[in-house]
Amino acid sequence: MDIISSRPEEVAERISRRIDNESLPLEAVMLGVDELWDVSLMKFIFDLTNSSGPKNAAGFMRSGRMNIDNGVPMDARLRIEESLRQVQRGILDSVVLHKELEAWQLFDEYQDQFFSMLKCRGPSHT
Repeated sequence: MDIISSRPEEVAERISRRIDNESLPLEAVMLGVDELWDVSLMKFIFDLTNSSGPKNAAGFMRSGRMNIDNGVPMDARLRIEESLRQVQRGILDSVVLHKELEAWQLFDEYQDQFFSMLKCRGPSHT
């Protein structure tokens, strides 16, 4: 946290220039009244989501992540495949993967891979 003793408009302008100069597209400056901070933040989130939604959806469609495979989005299947690799490397707890498989009702489909992976890791990692 930095404590700054300048007018809010001056601070906002200085930070905005830094964001622009450093090309930080995921950063923003919000200037508002303390009593309405929550409303300002909700409005900002709404506007950002509303303006980026169509572009993000088009990107997901182009990547095939929105396609459905046996009732499950490809994005979920890709996440599960990555989770299998992470459990194998010891990065992710197998319980997390099991919950994801159960949430998508895919444990039966992936159980051979799941148990094989646990067997290869040995009993000390389960």
